[in-house]
Amino acid sequence: MRYLKLWMQYVAIQLAKDMAYKTNFFIKVLSLIIADVIGPIITILLYANTAGIPGWTFEEFILFQGTFILVFGLGHLLFFGVPFEVVHMVREGEFNKILIAPINPLMNVSFRSFDLEGFAEVITGMVLIMWALFRVDFVLMGMIAYVILIVAAVLFMYSVFVIISSISFIVVKTYALIDLFFKTSDIARYPASIYGSALRFFVSFLFPIAIAAYYPSMSLLRGVSWPWMIQVLAPVTAFFIFALIIWEVGMKRYTASGG
Repeated sequence: MRYLKLWMQYVAIQLAKDMAYKTNFFIKVLSLIIADVIGPIITILLYANTAGIPGWTFEEFILFQGTFILVFGLGHLLFFGVPFEVVHMVREGEFNKILIAPINPLMNVSFRSFDLEGFAEVITGMVLIMWALFRVDFVLMGMIAYVILIVAAVLFMYSVFVIISSISFIVVKTYALIDLFFKTSDIARYPASIYGSALRFFVSFLFPIAIAAYYPSMSLLRGVSWPWMIQVLAPVTAFFIFALIIWEVGMKRYTASGG
């Protein structure tokens, strides 16, 4: 409850900042919505002129894209600012302020990273998902698995940004790693089933970015089993634990000297 109250305070502060420049905020939101809608528009053209994505109907692929947008929107909303916040404080030698605060440092940094602009992507993703669900045959029991896998996808992305933030304690500037993540995440814009076995193994187990859209969508469209869920969730759980370990190691390297 204490953490929830603190998070709400940070959210209120961020809302006040955004509303201080309303025009700028709404232009950013509109830009995000337009950027997210480009994907579905390309999909319409793709399915109108070709056979589309093998194994996926137009409506199923819209569900897939909506899921991808929703997951990244939740990430944007909740914690995409974490590495930027950490890099700035480490570079300026200000991270010691986080260390002496009476709250877990990682939680503190995460709470500071709420970004209201992410709501635009969340809403866009949900609209696409709802549109698709009325037009596809989905497994009702898969809805629970779908929600669980969405949470797991957000947790995976959070883990990635924690790792990037941790590395900043050592090399100070890690903006290139952020760009690398977004470039790599483009792989997840298409179903893992269209890739070769080596790349499919990579995005499913070593760097499980396929959790961002492929596996949640499959749980709705094809159904799930407990062994399947464990197989999908295990790499994400391991990645999260690895991220926490790297964070602790990185903090021990912090010297408060700036860079």
